Amino acid sequence: MKNPSRKAILTYAILVLAILLLDLCFAYPSLHFSYEPQGETVDLFSAYYSYSLNTEFDEESLYFTQSGDDPQLYLTDMEQTLGGITISLAEPLDSDMRVEVFYQTTEMPGLSARKSVVTTLYAGERSCNVKLPLHTYHSLRLDLDGSYQLDSITGCSGTMKKTPVLNGAFFLVLLKWLPLSIPAVLLIFLAHRDRYQKTGTLVKSLFVLPENDTRNHGYDFLRVLAALMVISMHACRNALAEMAMEGVGYHFVNILFLTALSCNTLYMMLSGALLLQDRQETVLHFYARRFGKVVIPLLCYYVLFLDFNQVFDDSLWDGIRVSLQMILSGAPGFAPQFWLVYTLIALYLFTPFLRKMLKILNTQMLQTLVLLILILNLLTSYLPLLGISFGVTSSLASWLGAYILGYFMTTKEAARNNRLYLHIGVFCLLLSILMAYTIPENIAYISNCVPTTLFICCALFALVHSCESFFAKPHRILGFFSRYSYSIILVHWYILFVVVESHLGITPTRARIFGGTLATILLTFLLSAAYGFVFENLVILPLQYVWNRFCGWVENRTKQA
Repeated sequence: MKNPSRKAILTYAILVLAILLLDLCFAYPSLHFSYEPQGETVDLFSAYYSYSLNTEFDEESLYFTQSGDDPQLYLTDMEQTLGGITISLAEPLDSDMRVEVFYQTTEMPGLSARKSVVTTLYAGERSCNVKLPLHTYHSLRLDLDGSYQLDSITGCSGTMKKTPVLNGAFFLVLLKWLPLSIPAVLLIFLAHRDRYQKTGTLVKSLFVLPENDTRNHGYDFLRVLAALMVISMHACRNALAEMAMEGVGYHFVNILFLTALSCNTLYMMLSGALLLQDRQETVLHFYARRFGKVVIPLLCYYVLFLDFNQVFDDSLWDGIRVSLQMILSGAPGFAPQFWLVYTLIALYLFTPFLRKMLKILNTQMLQTLVLLILILNLLTSYLPLLGISFGVTSSLASWLGAYILGYFMTTKEAARNNRLYLHIGVFCLLLSILMAYTIPENIAYISNCVPTTLFICCALFALVHSCESFFAKPHRILGFFSRYSYSIILVHWYILFVVVESHLGITPTRARIFGGTLATILLTFLLSAAYGFVFENLVILPLQYVWNRFCGWVENRTKQA
């Protein structure tokens, strides 16, 4: 590779290949697939049709006429092992019909968007095959938009064979996206080249956190731990709703759930520990950095989730309008984990001013502030147990208090009492478990910003600070997962409920509880990290590169003026 011409030829070849691959990724959603039923066939409609909503049904002709929004057709009391269903109409359609099939199993009761399959019955066709995860299904809900005359609904006992159908429409989409693929690949190349020049090696630029002499590698451990706890909490919470409140398995999942409840508080305190340190940067510079590191990834994943839920099925401008409305409205129902980021953004707005305030506080005043935070949290959290509604509301009793407390745990005053925090944290964890079993319906008393979770998180900070020698040098595996921990938190909801549980069929309640729970959590964590690695490097990093270049240009123009 010493010959510059050979190096240039190889670079161009890689870029051309990347353009073709990216173009294929753009066009892939438009690729039409055929599904061939396998195994035995059973007539589902005649045997299990129960009722329909928002649609009028003629029993003689089997004609369905949509009479309201969200038409629904229910097949119940089935207990049939299915790998897919076939929907057949009496006549070919005049226009495309959106088809969504919701499913419910014994292991996964209840109908929800995360347990559904969306497809299209195209104009000119009279049947479509819908591939489902191979399960024993209790009931199905079919949402077929429009009016139609039904011929039959059948199911197959085996997994449907999936085959891509290459047609002229697909190649037209390839040509359509090709002009966008070229600048997209060039932008990806420039972004990675810029990061490569700063780090020195390609491996470091992709997998390793930037080297920093002042970096506390123990906080990388807390990042990864917080991500694992978030996944554990969501996985265990859904499992507990499906389990009987008895047995060793239930208690194991419940204790794991209770242990993970402090994840949000830990993330808030960690953000305060890292961002409330005094730094020589302007307010606008801080906002610009946070926008690039936090807001841009949030927007990218938000749009991705909107695409997953087919918000862009309507016209382009309607899709943009709806997207802006939803983004400004906060976390959507199909991605509730985003609420954490919205709360952090609200705290970021005040961070430059909090820095100045905390900088001028002496030790006594800072300790008094922390004591005030704990007292307000204590009164707000536990007075309702005595039938008293605490009338003094304060932001210090919520996430702002946890944010400041995270900063306090980085000070020398807090370090002197690390052993005390460890003891109190273990006691609070045991107390939370005891409270969960004595007042299980009041989970709010042991989660989020209550004193017990605050002290548990303080104990985790104290543990990290007590193991400075272990975290003195960077750990590559830990550094990798820490680097992509933000993406893990943002994307894990989809990976957990759609990929791992729905498509792969791995849930805490399947097979053995212990192995099923751990497999669900670890697989979700690893797949979320892999997805975050790809998505960050192909989508988020180029946009951050553009933003940083823009900010640099504005800064230079400001200096010149």
